[in-house]
Amino acid sequence: MIDTTMLDYSTTLPVVAPQTEIRSGGSVVITPFYLPPDRRVRLRWLQLHVPGLTKALSALQRVNPYLDAVYVALYGGNFDQINLPTGMPLWYVGLDGTGFATTNPKTYVDIACPGHYGLCLVNNTVDQDYEASVTGAFRIW
Repeated sequence: MIDTTMLDYSTTLPVVAPQTEIRSGGSVVITPFYLPPDRRVRLRWLQLHVPGLTKALSALQRVNPYLDAVYVALYGGNFDQINLPTGMPLWYVGLDGTGFATTNPKTYVDIACPGHYGLCLVNNTVDQDYEASVTGAFRIW
């Protein structure tokens, strides 16, 4: 049951990254945040739009073969792990070329473990540069 006390401590925050060029092997931290011990965060919706390539020198070669060429992902850990994303993300949406990708709006991810987190836009290619934008929302309560 939702009451006024819950609504007083609940905030929905937008995730917005305007169209930007992301170079091969690079990443951009979109939304870093700290989750205190008494709070939770719910990732409700995330969308990635890749309108085009700005540089493509060869066939698609990924840095991490298990992830898409361009993706937006949630990483957790200390500051260096968020700014230099490595390994597998906690949650992500990706594309292997141009187009749109989005999470299922009927599903969500809840996180209750305190710590540092960050949504990162990552180019997972060796020698292709992309233009990409990200939109979404998450709720903290």
